[in-house]
Formats: sequence, C-alpha cells, structure tokens
Amino acid sequence: MSGKKRFGISSSISQGMTDAVKMGESTDTGYRNTVIPLNRIELDENNPRKFKISPADVISGLKKADPDFKVKQRELEGIQELANSISEAGLLHPIIVYKDAEKYRVVAGERRFLASLLLKREDIEARAFSEKPTGIKRQLAQWFENNTREDLTLFERVENMRNIVETYLKTNPKSKLSLNLLQDLFGISSSSASRYITVFKLDADLYSMIEQGVLNNLKRVIELNKISDPDKRKQAIELATKGESFAEITNETKPDLPAKPNVKSVLKNTTGRAPSRVNLGHTQNKAVIRQIVEAVTKTPGLSQFKSEFKSVDWEDYSSVSKAFKLLIEKLENVKEYEEA
Repeated sequence: MSGKKRFGISSSISQGMTDAVKMGESTDTGYRNTVIPLNRIELDENNPRKFKISPADVISGLKKADPDFKVKQRELEGIQELANSISEAGLLHPIIVYKDAEKYRVVAGERRFLASLLLKREDIEARAFSEKPTGIKRQLAQWFENNTREDLTLFERVENMRNIVETYLKTNPKSKLSLNLLQDLFGISSSSASRYITVFKLDADLYSMIEQGVLNNLKRVIELNKISDPDKRKQAIELATKGESFAEITNETKPDLPAKPNVKSVLKNTTGRAPSRVNLGHTQNKAVIRQIVEAVTKTPGLSQFKSEFKSVDWEDYSSVSKAFKLLIEKLENVKEYEEA
C-alpha cells in the first residue's frame, strides 16, 4: 500500500496569501473566516490558559536544562495527540485571532495553533478580527474555547471566571456579583453559579489547595468548605487527596453531636392542670434501687434508717418496690427535706 501524499505550499504562494490578507485588512472593520500564515501569528499574553510551552519550544524542541522541562514535556504530549487528530481528521474549528500591527494574536485556539506548528504546516484557518476585541468579549471567547478542555484545572477555570467577572463589573459598576450574573455570562445553572461564588470567597488555606492542584473537584471543595473545625477540615482534605468518596469524608469528619436530651423529662408541662407531684419513673434493674437506698442511708443524718432495709429481698421486684416506697416516705418525714 502506498503512503499518503503530503502537500506543501511554495514560498511564492505563501507570500501571495500574505499579500491577499493584507489587502483585505485595509478595509475590513469586523472579522472574516480566512487562512493566515503561521509565521504571522503570535500567542496572546493575556490568554488565561497560560501554557508553559511556547511556539519556539514546539519548533526547536525542548531542552532538558529548562527548569520547566517536565511541565512542558507533559504539555507537548497533549499537543502531539491533538496534532495526530488534526492530521487524521483535519482542523474542525478555526482559531480566533485579532490584528496587532503586522501580526495576529491568538484569542482562542492556542493548542490548535501549536499543534499546527508541530505538524510543520505553513498556515491555519482562522476567524480574524481587524482589531483587538474588547476585554469582556475577548475573555468570554477564550473562556468558551478553553472551558471545553478536559485538562483545564479547577484553578484555571475559576481564575478565568473571576477575571471575566472583574472585567464585567469594572465596565458595569451598577452590577454586583450574583447568581444571575454568572448564569448570564457563562450559561451555567443556578446551582453551579452558587458553587463558583462560594469558591470565589474561599479561605486562603483551602483556595491554595486548588491552586496547587491538590483539589480539582468543585463539588468536593464545596463539601470541604462546610467543615468549620480546622482539625476536621485538615483531616477531610487529607482524605480527599487520597481519593476518598464524599460519603467516606462526611462520615469521618461529621461533628460529635451531644446526646439528645429526654424531651419528656425536661419540658415543662404547659397544658392542663399544673402538676403537684414528681414522677420518679421506673426501672427494671433492681440493682439501681438497691444502690439508691444504700447511698441514701449512708448519708449523715439518715443512717438510722439503714436497719429498716436489712430484710429486703433485693431479687424480688415486689420487695424492692416496697423498699423504695419506704425510702421515699422516710425522706418526706425528715424535717430538713420538708418544703418551706
């Protein structure tokens, strides 16, 4: 089987395309779908994607002495996968650029631009603006482009959204951060908007975990933020970084609740006739009554009653009940226990 033919563009044709683009630029006030030589395109320094790898790295190759070598190597692997896809299926979506003097800067489509460089192509399909889009429009274009990336971290996503919101509020001073604002800007649900607002207001310690990539799940961050106790939060973060489920984290870090009081015994009777006596309750444990009787008869001033309980059969419910009744009667007759 013969290999696939590879086609290139001669320098004269490439120059002709460049001249054609220049001619259109002199009169165009909006944008057009066109083809632009790669050597006229540069990255936008304000793009929130913030790759470590640069076009020069893609063209000339990575250097092991580079302090960001490992990070760039991982990024290059992802770009290589995209390049393979473009080689097989073509470029499905044009990149978005704007005119900046004699160059174009990428608004959205940085990875596709780098992948095309890796494929040693000479040009790329693009939607070209004749001038730089306004801040909020450019940021939203980058947001919708980059938010579809599976490798976009939670930190990158949140920072992108925060920058867009800040830009919008600066240009619309009467507006305030709200669920409706996030829904309108990003087309997200009310529940998602609520989660992102919570993340915007996170404590520095928890947000630093997001920035470091320790936490990369929005729902999990929200659950951790609900834990107010510092020790339990630290424990929960450790469990989260180990991949524990929400249920396991919640179970391990749930607060120690106080024992529920016996509502019937502590609530005042607020209906009907006011009570005129105390109900001492009941028990099936005969040893409890014996312990009460012995404790009371050891009390100074009450020891004279001890002899009256010598004949009690502490294994017989009837005998024990009579003994307790007798104890109450004796106490009621003691002068110091009489009610004033």
